Amino acid sequence: MASNPHLTLVQLHKGADGTQTHMSPMDIVQDLQSREIHHIMVEGGPATAITFLQESIVDRAIIIRAPVVFIEPVVSNINNDMLKDAGLILLEERSVGDDVIEYWVKEGEDWPTISVADWPN
Repeated sequence: MASNPHLTLVQLHKGADGTQTHMSPMDIVQDLQSREIHHIMVEGGPATAITFLQESIVDRAIIIRAPVVFIEPVVSNINNDMLKDAGLILLEERSVGDDVIEYWVKEGEDWPTISVADWPN
């Protein structure tokens, strides 16, 4: 692989039971902060979101609830109590067609724009 100064590969070690371990979201954030990166956007499925929420390191969350029915649904297990336990409060809720968009922010923090719908652009 070609060397890239903007890319760091991290080797995850196997646990005592032989399964691959994961990196703590807090470790990821601290590593990025040490590189002078202070704003990150995390996208992923519910498992990724839950690990960040459990460590209470989410400053803002945009939750889109769409009335979609899947043949084989996967439950996200993310609910309002989990968001509140992570220190977030519901700032605003908007309807867009059949979807409901919820804007959550860490208690005591401001949204980065005057209108919640203007961030991120």
